[in-house]
Amino acid sequence: MGTTYHSDFMDMNYVLSTEQVGEQTKIKSSTTATGNDIIFKAMMVFMKGTLIDQEDKNLAALKKVVEAS
Repeated sequence: MGTTYHSDFMDMNYVLSTEQVGEQTKIKSSTTATGNDIIFKAMMVFMKGTLIDQEDKNLAALKKVVEAS
């Protein structure tokens, strides 16, 4: 499953996949974000860590919800 986001600032492609492993489900995600001009491309270098941290928090929250149900 994937989604693409376009704006003046950046283009982002997000992919989420699942895989059955025994009785558990393994979730993988991947995000590709590209700035649309020289200023935004430079900003993406500094934002990379923030984007990764946010994705990790989102997946941890998803795991909590899934395990609670």
